[in-house]
Formats: sequence, structure tokens, C-alpha cells
Amino acid sequence: MSRHPLNTSAKHCQGELAEEYITFIAQHTTPKSISLEEIKQQTKDDHLDDQPSDEEEDEMRGLLKDEKIKLPYNANIRNPSTSCSSNSEKLNLSDSVGRKRRKLMLEHAEEMNSRPAEDANHRKKCALDGAMIILQNQIEQKRIEQSSRNFFEAISKCLKSKSVLSTDANIDLDVQRWMWQGKGIASEHKGYKLYNLHDFCNLDLPETWWYYLDHHGEGKALNFPIKMKSILSWTPKRFIFEDGQLKQAKRLPIIRVKINFCKRACNVETL
Repeated sequence: MSRHPLNTSAKHCQGELAEEYITFIAQHTTPKSISLEEIKQQTKDDHLDDQPSDEEEDEMRGLLKDEKIKLPYNANIRNPSTSCSSNSEKLNLSDSVGRKRRKLMLEHAEEMNSRPAEDANHRKKCALDGAMIILQNQIEQKRIEQSSRNFFEAISKCLKSKSVLSTDANIDLDVQRWMWQGKGIASEHKGYKLYNLHDFCNLDLPETWWYYLDHHGEGKALNFPIKMKSILSWTPKRFIFEDGQLKQAKRLPIIRVKINFCKRACNVETL
């Protein structure tokens, strides 16, 4: 992902979900003493002094020659600006930013190649899974706890009610990826994955989160696997009166996980 946010007038598509999330974060966390334009300008003036030598470049390409991990089809170590030309043009990035992003990809590829893995295909998938996982070092514990509470609340309400509709839980995109990275299997429905009970080990949940019992010892439980996918939507369109004119207010992104599951009857003897 880029340190340069997308133009807010750009149309949303599924492929740019992560970039739009970064746009939202950048717009709402930038100090008032500076502007995003100043950050962009400083980034353009930043030069990458520690470019790899020819020998190091050959070593990097030799690292990937055994096809453990493949770079994108348009990657070119000798010409970094070529490999990121399409992305740089779309996001208005400077060449130095593109080189830094490629360097992160290569470093991550080397790290993944050094790890033992029983499934080579899984290692390829994890190696270049996204700049978000590369750049994040650790998700704060308080964010994990809050996301777990949101997930538990959504599940508990559905188990207690008679509704058979799907439910949503407000969980940030980076937290979602940390919680379920490498877990679940692809569903026949596009965008969804199927998760079993053991796939929720990263969440801070009570051991009994997956069922609900009343004072008679009877209730309902989740019938695993359950189906989930990430959703990015927007706040409703509304208008404000500002500077003597009626204007459309800024719409904010809402990131959540959509949860579909079936319930089964249970009691203290059938759990």
C-alpha cells in the first residue's frame, strides 16, 4: 500500500479496498499542523540511498529462481520504476516510493523462503499476500479485545434471537487479516470463506462463545463451518448547509465482517 492516499473522488472497487482504508486513516490522523500535500512533497523529495548493488540484485533473483516464490509478472529488479509503473501512475507515486515497496516485497520473499513449510503452495500464497501484513509489526492488544467483543456480541445476539438472517461485526480490515490469516477454506460463494471452531484461536473469546443456553440448560449452538467475508460500505448520503450553500457531506467508509451461519438445537448433554 502507498503512503499516498487515493484521490477521494476515485470510484471504489474491490481491488482497491485496502488503499481506500489507508486513505481514510491518513485523512483522519494527519495532524492539523501539516497537510497531506506536504507529506506527499516530502516523500517525493526522499531519495533511496541504499539501492542494492548488481551482485545483490543477482542474488535476489537467484533466490526466486527455484520458483519457491514468484514475483508479479511485471517485476523487474534491474528497472524498479518499470515494475511499479502502472501502480505509480494510478496512485501518483514517486519512483523512490515504488522502489521501497519492491524492496519490502523482496525482503519478505526471502524471509518466507527461509521458513520450512509442508505446503509449497501455501508458502507462495503467504509470501506476497499484501503490503499490509508486511508493514504491520503487531496489532495492539486493545484493538484485538475490542474486535473480539464486537464479534462475540454479534454471535450472541443471533444465537439468542429467532432470526435466521446474517449478522455483521465491526472489525477493522487489518485486524481481520491478522485474526484469520491463513485460516479457513474458500466457499463456493464468491468472496466468502468457511471457518471451523479452531480457526478462531486468535480472538480473545470465552471458550463457550459458540453456544447459548437458558436457565433450563437448553438453547442453540453454531453449526460449523460458518461463512464470512469482509465488507466495505459507506455512510448514508446526506447534505449539509455550509458557507451559505447546500453541499453533500463527506461519506466515510465502514469496514465490517459479514457472518452467515446455521444454528442447531442443543442442551447440556449434546454440546
